[in-house]
Amino acid sequence: MNILTSNKGWIVYAEFTQGTTPTEKATRLGWRFLQDGHVVKGRTTGMAEEYNCDFDIVVRDDGFEFSTRARWCAAGTVTVMTPLTYDATDKTYPFKNLSTPLKWWLAPKP
Repeated sequence: MNILTSNKGWIVYAEFTQGTTPTEKATRLGWRFLQDGHVVKGRTTGMAEEYNCDFDIVVRDDGFEFSTRARWCAAGTVTVMTPLTYDATDKTYPFKNLSTPLKWWLAPKP
């Protein structure tokens, strides 16, 4: 998952839409990913530092899954995971989930 950790950050878009790309109405979040031994962890970056939080991800062969804790930095153990699939042909949004009403896209931070 070098692509996640080698980037200086990501912009996450989430939106209830039937479209295949986010609109200007999409929620925007800042994330970054860090290698911690053999584990990759996520961290929110869009809030004041004391409000950002770490969250778990599960790396898969075709992408990764993140805990719903990453959405709002909710406390406690979360078992619901949201999958994002890697699309090597899409340089704008290489990670996405378009299979549910709430769609997700990750774009590399410029």
